[in-house]
Amino acid sequence: MTNPVYQIDVRKAAENNLWEKIVQYTVSDAPNESLTIANGTAINPQADLAVNGNILGNQIKVKTDISVPDYVFEPDYKLKSLEEIESYVKENKHLPEIPTAKQIQADGLDVAEMNLLLLKKMEEMTLHLIDQQKQIREMKAEIDKKNGKTIDHKKVCLIKRIKSN
Repeated sequence: MTNPVYQIDVRKAAENNLWEKIVQYTVSDAPNESLTIANGTAINPQADLAVNGNILGNQIKVKTDISVPDYVFEPDYKLKSLEEIESYVKENKHLPEIPTAKQIQADGLDVAEMNLLLLKKMEEMTLHLIDQQKQIREMKAEIDKKNGKTIDHKKVCLIKRIKSN
């Protein structure tokens, strides 16, 4: 049984938003075969698809076996303090677990891994913001109490209702 063969048209934007066909590639479904789109420039493909140029698409889905960092919200997760993060950033000039600019320049950027790392940092930042909001509420209540401004929220809602009628 032979492997299926596919035709791929490579096109570029032309006048009047039309696409001009540059070349047609024939690709088979053979194992260990790669497709290289090099726009006239020789490249050494290191993956199943190598493109020397920009890629435009409507949707790109990256499937990954890297675990999604929902574990950040588990009670036993050790969230670094902002002081620990500040110290790390001062010393290393980048966030913990995030590759340095030099590493990315040398090794490239793994999009799936970086998206999940950034998601983890957003989730950690959200936990820090929630904690800070709690501290702000507690401090405000303490200040209000010291200033004799304890507020009965039920009375405030009742007064607002009376005024609106």
